[in-house]
Amino acid sequence: MSDFDFTLKLSIDLFYICPLLFLSVSMAAPLLTEEDRANIKLIAEELPKLRHLVEELVETLDVLGNEDELKAIEESLEQVRRGELRDWDSYVKSLREKGAI
Repeated sequence: MSDFDFTLKLSIDLFYICPLLFLSVSMAAPLLTEEDRANIKLIAEELPKLRHLVEELVETLDVLGNEDELKAIEESLEQVRRGELRDWDSYVKSLREKGAI
């Protein structure tokens, strides 16, 4: 994501959270106290973190709702328990032999 895209997303988010930010400074001055401005700044700083957490939650729910993915995870964990591990180099070598990379 480019800086412009990030800034645009943040601006859109802030627009929905606090429409007063988009008023002119002269109009907003009587409406916003210093505490309001500090709170708005805090929201602007924390919003990207919140967006990231929500995306992670959605991904987790997606995996939990997919039986095939859950089965594959369980099979992988069982292989680890049995000690069926291989190093990265042998994994890459097997992919090359199969023509996957």
